Amino acid sequence: MSEHTHGIAADLQRFFVPVDLDRRRVLAFDNRATWLVYQRYGAGFWRELYEPDPAKPKQFRLRSLEVLEFFLWAGLQRDADAAGEILRLEDVAALILPQTISDLAQALLIALSATHRRPEKESKND
Repeated sequence: MSEHTHGIAADLQRFFVPVDLDRRRVLAFDNRATWLVYQRYGAGFWRELYEPDPAKPKQFRLRSLEVLEFFLWAGLQRDADAAGEILRLEDVAALILPQTISDLAQALLIALSATHRRPEKESKND
């Protein structure tokens, strides 16, 4: 594998975040997932997911379970397609348990951050 191909594979890998639901699934905010979220919440979709926590300065909290469900549903579409499944929003809602909300919100934040961060600039030594 060339250095260029290896770099592309490494970049793609950071987009995929495993989550344990009914089975091991993978969150991926590819173009389709991003478009689904954008269509529903608009360009500022990040603000729909988290809000400042008034009890803890400089920290954020999840806005609502419904928003978490939608973001997860969008991010799991690639995984469902790969498994030959049709994953509905209601299906995702049924997979979320109270004790998993925090871990799922964390996984979602990682997946979104990895996908929407700017690429690092190449060093002059490359």
